[in-house]
Amino acid sequence: MQKNDFAIIAVRLLALYIIVMTIYSLPNFLSMIGSNISTDPTSRAILLSGIIATALQFVMGIGLWFYSTSFAHLITKNLSEKPQTVEDFTLDRIQVVAVSLVGLFVLSSAIPALFEVIASYQFPETNPRYVRSISVMGKMKPEIPVVDFVMVAVKLGLGFWLLLGSNGVVGVVRAFWAKGKTI
Repeated sequence: MQKNDFAIIAVRLLALYIIVMTIYSLPNFLSMIGSNISTDPTSRAILLSGIIATALQFVMGIGLWFYSTSFAHLITKNLSEKPQTVEDFTLDRIQVVAVSLVGLFVLSSAIPALFEVIASYQFPETNPRYVRSISVMGKMKPEIPVVDFVMVAVKLGLGFWLLLGSNGVVGVVRAFWAKGKTI
């Protein structure tokens, strides 16, 4: 494996990280859109700037993914190459490992978020972030927004998909990449 291959993998990992972090921020904007911000111009400006920044971040992630080879050539153009002796490490194998590591990274934030939601539901007094109300029986009951449940479900789904299905993910990306080159 050459230095250029490592650079391609690093740029693609960065692109995948940017895309995943952009997807994580979407529920925050959806909850802000649902709130009553039409009367406050400051809130509208904050929401609009956040949406524009998120869209630009997503476009940047996609651009990094598609132009990863160009960036890798730019990064490694002045580096010397040593002769390759071992052919065990290929770009395909390293990409599978890299996608699995990204899945592990996503799960590392999704599992604590899942336990936080479960603990907040079971013990509402432990988390002051959620509104608490008293049920008919006189017990405290948390009102956890649906956005939090959706965010945790998306994180878990994406994390397990990337971790366990990395061969399939890399295959789909390769097929998509090959179609893009033929157009």
